[in-house]
Amino acid sequence: MDYIGEIISGVFALLVVWLEVRMTRDRKQAEKRAAIRAKESKLAMKMQDASLSLSLATAIAVERGETNGEMKTAREKAKTAQEEYDDFVHELASEQATSI
Repeated sequence: MDYIGEIISGVFALLVVWLEVRMTRDRKQAEKRAAIRAKESKLAMKMQDASLSLSLATAIAVERGETNGEMKTAREKAKTAQEEYDDFVHELASEQATSI
């Protein structure tokens, strides 16, 4: 009869270890997703800034009836932001492809 208590204790010990491993894995996955969301948010803000710069440069160009230095700077900013976002998307896609 003594061995039944030891078996029950062993089963519960295994259950606790299994739960700890699972919680640790879930926490790491949540931290990874949070880092990805933070990076995406930063890139989205950069793209919004580039879009606003393009809008303002276009408004100034239309107002003056000619293109201006602001337009070139805004286009470069937008191109850089788009390239960074494309790199981010490709990075996510490659991670997804390798995790399958």
